[in-house]
Amino acid sequence: MFAQASNSELMYVAWEPPAPRSVAMVVPQESDIRQLSDLRGKRIALNKGSNVHWLLLQILEDAGLGLNDVRVVYTPPKYPLTASDYLAVDAWMMWDPLLSDAEHTGELRVVASGEGRVNNHQFYLSRRDYLAQHGDIMRRLLTELTHTGQFIDSHRGEAARLLSAELGIDARSLSMALARRSHRPRPMDLSVIRAQQTIADRFYALGLIAKPVPVREAVWYGEPAPDVIRPLMAVS
Repeated sequence: MFAQASNSELMYVAWEPPAPRSVAMVVPQESDIRQLSDLRGKRIALNKGSNVHWLLLQILEDAGLGLNDVRVVYTPPKYPLTASDYLAVDAWMMWDPLLSDAEHTGELRVVASGEGRVNNHQFYLSRRDYLAQHGDIMRRLLTELTHTGQFIDSHRGEAARLLSAELGIDARSLSMALARRSHRPRPMDLSVIRAQQTIADRFYALGLIAKPVPVREAVWYGEPAPDVIRPLMAVS
């Protein structure tokens, strides 16, 4: 939605089922942050506009805090952390597999996860012009991604070993991450569009994006939207 607010031509083409345990706020083991109220005045690192940005808002709301009560540090996610990283901020918003790797090594502990707070859908995106010209290829690609997702979900150990060699992350950490998600893409539907619209509206209200974002205008349905759906889209 940050891309859409910046007039990007990216479109949603598919999504994966919720994975709330794949995102969390973490702190060093010895941190004095023990409960959410301890976050007041703390420095929290996150990737602006990412899935964990929404999670941070929900965590702060649970704590009775707002963005002005903490110091947000925008920085790309990373793990392992360096000595200077530990000095720069107090907490990090992370997602798998960096999160699962941090949990596996025991260097960081989870203060709050996405469970009960966010859906944390994974989305597949493509350029509008590509979809207009090659929708048939995209449909075949999504079919193949579904087959790949089925393999991952039923052979997590093997998938983790293959990814470990590619990503340089411990296979046990990757196996933990893979177990917390389903990897089978689904066509965009009204429920997930409305969920994204809720997030977009909140980001706009907080001044995090410059203009309102009509999510439905950036959704690819695989073919022209049926007439029965168009009225629903107009009022969602």
